[in-house]
Amino acid sequence: MDLDTEIKELPKIGPILHSKLSRLKIRRIRDLIYHLPFRYDNIGAETKISNVTLGNMVSVRGEVTESKNIRTKYGKLLTIAKINDGTDSLNSVWFNQPFLLKTIRPGQRLSFAGKVDLFSHKPTLINPEYELEGQFDTKAIHTRGLIPIYPETSGLSSKWFRSKLREVLPIVLPKIEEFWPSEVLKRNSLIPIRQAIYNIHFPEKETQVASAKHRLAFDELVLIQLKASDRRKKWNQTGNGVKLSTPQEDILKLISNLPFTLTTAQKKSLKEILADIARKKPMNRLLQGDVGSGKTIVAAIASYVAFLNGYQIAFMAPTELLVLQHFNTIKSLLEPIGVKVGLKTASKKTKAGYKYLS
Repeated sequence: MDLDTEIKELPKIGPILHSKLSRLKIRRIRDLIYHLPFRYDNIGAETKISNVTLGNMVSVRGEVTESKNIRTKYGKLLTIAKINDGTDSLNSVWFNQPFLLKTIRPGQRLSFAGKVDLFSHKPTLINPEYELEGQFDTKAIHTRGLIPIYPETSGLSSKWFRSKLREVLPIVLPKIEEFWPSEVLKRNSLIPIRQAIYNIHFPEKETQVASAKHRLAFDELVLIQLKASDRRKKWNQTGNGVKLSTPQEDILKLISNLPFTLTTAQKKSLKEILADIARKKPMNRLLQGDVGSGKTIVAAIASYVAFLNGYQIAFMAPTELLVLQHFNTIKSLLEPIGVKVGLKTASKKTKAGYKYLS
C-alpha cells in the first residue's frame, strides 16, 4: 500500500462505500490522508465516575456490568448500559440503536465519552461515543483528548475516518518522503511532513495541531504559487494577446482633468499596466490596495486606453451595490470626454448599439 493505492483496494471498501468516498473526492490513499479535520472536540482527560458532574462532557472507562434493550410505553427503543470503574457506576443510553448490544456486552471493558445529563432521574451519558479498550494499542481515538471532526457525507462519519486513518497511517507514513531541505524547514519553523500528517489527525495537544496546520498550509501555498507560475509561463508563451497603443496625450489629458492628483503608488501601478497592455502578450496582473486607495481610477484609466483602441470594456464587480458605485464614478470621469458608459446588472440593462463600460 502507498499513497497512490486506490481507496477501493482497502479492506471493507465495497462499491457503496467507494461511491460515498468519491463524493468527497477521496479516490486514493493520498486523498484519504489529506482529508483533513475542520475542527476538534476537546473531550479532555479520563475522569473517574465518582467525580462526574451533570452538564459536562466527560471521558470515562470501565467494565460494562449490564446492557439491555427496552421499549418505553411511548414506543421508543432504548439501549441502556451500566459501566463501573471501581469508584462508582454510571448509566449510558442510546436511542433506536439496538445493534449496540453486539458490542456493548457485560464483561467488556470500554471507554465512553459524552455529556452527562439526567435520564430517569439518574446521571446518564446521553448517546455517548464508545470504543473497546485496547482496540488500537490502548490509545483511545474516539473518547479521549482532542477528537478530530471531518467533512462527512451520509454513511461516512468522523468516527469512520478516525478508525480508517488509524489503520492506514502506520503503513503509509514511512513511505512519505520529506521534500524540503532541512534549512528550509528550520528557516520557516516547519515540522517534518510525516509528523505534520500524523499530528493533524491524532494530536495530543493543541500546539501539535497548530504546528501541523502551519506545515501543511505552507506546502499548499507553495504549490499554489508554483501552479500560478506555471500558468503564467504558459500564458506568456501563447503570445495571442491584443497589443494596445497608449496615446500619451489623451491619457495625460484625462489625468489632468481629474479632480485630484494621482498618488505615487497610483502612477507606478498605471505605468506598469500601460506597459503590459502595450505588449502582445496577455496581461496577468493583480492590483491590490486598501479601500479608498484609488484602485478604481487606475482601472478606469486603463479602460479608457482600451476604449481609445476601439474596444468595449466590461468593468465587473461582485455585488449590484458596488456596480452602481463604480458606474457613477466611471460615468462622471469618462462621459465628459466622449465615452458612453452603460450599466448592466440582473435588474438593469444598458441600451444596445454603442460602446460602453459596465
